[in-house]
Amino acid sequence: MVEYLSTDWIDALREAARADEALARAAAEVELTLQQHVTDTPAGTVSYYVTFDRGEVYVQAGEVTEPDVAFVQDYATASAVAQGTLNALEALQKGRITIHGDARALTRNQEVLAALDRSFTRVREQTTFG
Repeated sequence: MVEYLSTDWIDALREAARADEALARAAAEVELTLQQHVTDTPAGTVSYYVTFDRGEVYVQAGEVTEPDVAFVQDYATASAVAQGTLNALEALQKGRITIHGDARALTRNQEVLAALDRSFTRVREQTTFG
């Protein structure tokens, strides 16, 4: 088991993305970087990012200089979305998640984002939420 937002959890996301051939196929023509900032965690703000680079998918702790899209949400929101008890779109509509950057990139890349979600869902089964 890995603790949500821990280094081990981010490593598990990275490994799931690397091993997912369907995700690699969906990302074959995609160049996109998504930044996540989760505030108010027990460890302060936790940031990580996902980069799609024409079939390669990278997940890394920290901040990237110029993401295409950045999401900011508090720990309660991020945890609920990660557990599947809160829909991300609903959280966005309610202002619980804010987006910075090119939000249209999300619409243009729905297929690869759905594949990423399926890949990350596998990690949920190994995750503990504090």
